[in-house]
Amino acid sequence: LNSKNKELEVVETEIKEAKYFERSLSNAQNSYERAMAHQACENRFGESKPNRVINQKERQEKSVQRTIAKITERIEKKIERHNREIKHLIFDGNNFCYCGQDFIGLGALLPCVKNLEKRFHITIIFDAGIRGLMQANDKQISGNFNKKTDVHIVATRETADETILAYAGTENTTYIITNDRFADFSDTAAVKEKRLIRHEILKDRAFIHDLNLNIEYEAAVPLTSKS
Repeated sequence: LNSKNKELEVVETEIKEAKYFERSLSNAQNSYERAMAHQACENRFGESKPNRVINQKERQEKSVQRTIAKITERIEKKIERHNREIKHLIFDGNNFCYCGQDFIGLGALLPCVKNLEKRFHITIIFDAGIRGLMQANDKQISGNFNKKTDVHIVATRETADETILAYAGTENTTYIITNDRFADFSDTAAVKEKRLIRHEILKDRAFIHDLNLNIEYEAAVPLTSKS
């Protein structure tokens, strides 16, 4: 960021210089003075026409400003992540069972939970539809997870969103792992306080960048034999 800020200062100074040559050209009283203005610009920038220099430098200025904005955003995000105190993670269970439009079951969820339960209290809340998708009952599904991980499947015809947000409540150390923005629940504490953590699921790897999690997984994980 410091390097880019210095680069921006240099470009802004160069724009001022080029504009000075442009004014000198505009104020020239004769061809000799115009030639001198062009020559001064050529000596400074390797280009005799100030307006060309200005256009090029202003494009460079905008490019550097965009880069600075991106770097600043990254820094702010890293600071925000560093300052978070997280004790409890609530997984939007069904949300984590898809790679794009493809249902992958517990393939990515299991290894992620296994890793994170070493650091956090974990709760997984599934939509009722998970039963049909996995062709399994509640006990079969929850039996895949360690006993210290809480697994809840909401009642039939209900959705998990309200339960997830209500359970997260106002406790500021509780965060939700989901890619759902909960647009219909913008008045809930977790959404207003931005206690939502996004994830990325590729065909063989899962990422939760906010938690520095990068885990390989098997595409299909069979149900446990527990019943």
